[in-house]
Amino acid sequence: MEKHVKTIIGIDVSKRTFDLAVGANSHVAIITKACLANNLQGYAMLDDWLEEREFAFEDILFCLENTGLYHRLLASYLLSKGSLVWVETPVEIKWSMGIQRGKSDQVDAERIYTYAFRNQDKINPYEEKDKSLQQIADYMALRERLLACIKTLQLPVRELKSVGLTEAARASEKASARSIASMKKELEKIDEKIMELIEKSEDLAKKYKYATSVRCVGFVAASYLLIYTNGFTRFNSAKQLVLL
Repeated sequence: MEKHVKTIIGIDVSKRTFDLAVGANSHVAIITKACLANNLQGYAMLDDWLEEREFAFEDILFCLENTGLYHRLLASYLLSKGSLVWVETPVEIKWSMGIQRGKSDQVDAERIYTYAFRNQDKINPYEEKDKSLQQIADYMALRERLLACIKTLQLPVRELKSVGLTEAARASEKASARSIASMKKELEKIDEKIMELIEKSEDLAKKYKYATSVRCVGFVAASYLLIYTNGFTRFNSAKQLVLL
């Protein structure tokens, strides 16, 4: 690790708050804990909290779980303060720690701290996605939610048909037809928006073209690859991507 780290802070992030577990980088020992609001006011309180304990942002490694949404503003703030930020997948942290007893936000923060302390050789410094790539990620998340809604409406129809209740299936299908048609139109608009964002960026357009040149890789797979690899900058080799 190029950057000198004196202090490690594990953070468990939720919608409204984030819990801290702070320890030195010389031994596995929790120094102190805190729970702050997950908003700009809470971040200002974090500044004061660290200053009171004579911790400098530039000497800290912050390790957070990837929540998909709730960690984004906090991670961005920590980067702006000059800290080293590591956003790890919940699955990776859980598997590395084995079977654990107890469950709470504070306990989870301690586990994240311990994970970061023990696995510093695996650190993958967090970098914010560029604006276009983040918009694509948000559109793909919305796309997933719409597809889930469509599936939810279609499922009862299939189940009714499977047990021979044809008339009930027809009634259910008719009742949901307008909603499904509307959501499918929204899906088309979302796909258009994503392609517009890709085509506006020379770099993303080039990488998208390379990705879709691979057999069986289409629009959806290529879009996810761009997001997951942060525009093919997150990994140094295909092997790293496959093994993650």
